[in-house]
Amino acid sequence: MDFFKKDTYYFGALVGIVLPVVLYALLYLTDMQFNALFGKHLVSKPDYLYLLSVIGNIIALRYFYSKNIKEKSGAGVLLVTVVIVLLYFFNFYEIAG
Repeated sequence: MDFFKKDTYYFGALVGIVLPVVLYALLYLTDMQFNALFGKHLVSKPDYLYLLSVIGNIIALRYFYSKNIKEKSGAGVLLVTVVIVLLYFFNFYEIAG
């Protein structure tokens, strides 16, 4: 349990990976349930669920930087968040050229 109390980049990266995965699963299940009940999806494109799942990391950033003052953990979350957003844009958008 000491791992959760330490201020490390690894802990921040772990939180930054786990939160979006869990939040994406919840959003996906909610979207499928909403579609089954009402015949419509919550978002116009399923790709948007990826971006919505990053909201968990934004809340974690706020928590690490303001309440606990764990700067290394916050930096780990921030790094993973930037990587997730960049991967989203590289995968779902084409550069005109």
